[in-house]
Amino acid sequence: RFKYFSTCYSSEATRADAGPDFAYDHWKQTGLDDYEEVCKRLADIGPATTNMLGWRGADTHPNRRNLVALNDKLVFDTEFIVWDRTNPNKLQASNFLSFEEQVARWRFLIDIEGNGYSARLKLLLRCPRVIFVQDRPYKEDFFPHLVPWLHYVPVKRDFSDLHQNLLTVLKDPALEQLIIDAARDFSVTYLTRSAAEKRWAHKIKTYLTFGNQGANG
Repeated sequence: RFKYFSTCYSSEATRADAGPDFAYDHWKQTGLDDYEEVCKRLADIGPATTNMLGWRGADTHPNRRNLVALNDKLVFDTEFIVWDRTNPNKLQASNFLSFEEQVARWRFLIDIEGNGYSARLKLLLRCPRVIFVQDRPYKEDFFPHLVPWLHYVPVKRDFSDLHQNLLTVLKDPALEQLIIDAARDFSVTYLTRSAAEKRWAHKIKTYLTFGNQGANG
């Protein structure tokens, strides 16, 4: 019999079927040539050049339009990118920013839902920035281990508390540093390529054992 796995889950009933995704290897189409190399570069980036909260992404969910509507270039730098897919192996856009450029520019970053789950969160957690995470139905396998206000700043799905939560962090430098440090520690424990490989190995072994028991029962 066959067992189907996924790269995200949407309920406790499907959580056990979710495992690490492709991005732990690469996402070359969007400039992520090697996951571990990019993570190392992100971790070494110094202070941001602005105090803004920033985001770039495609228009793949109505809620993303709510975030882009906040774009004022004072507090929020949030824009859609429109991919030129002439070369499917190297997508391009006029306002594209690499992960390194985003981290270098913005003091705060936000991760939001798209068509499904977001593959970039694990990269953002490695960088020396506070990450705001919008609530969403589809989550990656490591999400249950994240603690709001320790590893990230939670944001309601409709962004109604984004301004207030941003203000909370701005007014508390100690909290900002606490979240940055905790996210880094979490990242180097759970979000490395080797950690992802171990999770997959454990998951496959568990299901192979379960399958054999079922066949012999």
